[in-house]
Amino acid sequence: MEQERVKGFCQCIVAQKAREGINTVRVTTAAHLALLVPKNISLFPGNTEPCAEGYIDVWWIVHDGGMLMLLPFLLRQHKVWRKCGMRIFTRVEEVEVVEW
Repeated sequence: MEQERVKGFCQCIVAQKAREGINTVRVTTAAHLALLVPKNISLFPGNTEPCAEGYIDVWWIVHDGGMLMLLPFLLRQHKVWRKCGMRIFTRVEEVEVVEW
């Protein structure tokens, strides 16, 4: 994070085992905090190499009023991520079947 000049995170945790990651999710949820889980961060492009294709996928699990939607929007303002599409996924509690 220091090398990429990323600021604003209060705590950075790298889980070596699945159990550690699951515990982090539980603690974060109990504290009503946001959790960012980047996938394949080692494959992220550098600050000088634009990403020509691909998507920024966001799993919006906790409806927090849209703060999590701000992150991919801000990422796409940077020249590296500008050409990436954005996909938003969410989970549904119940599905109501309506018959016509």
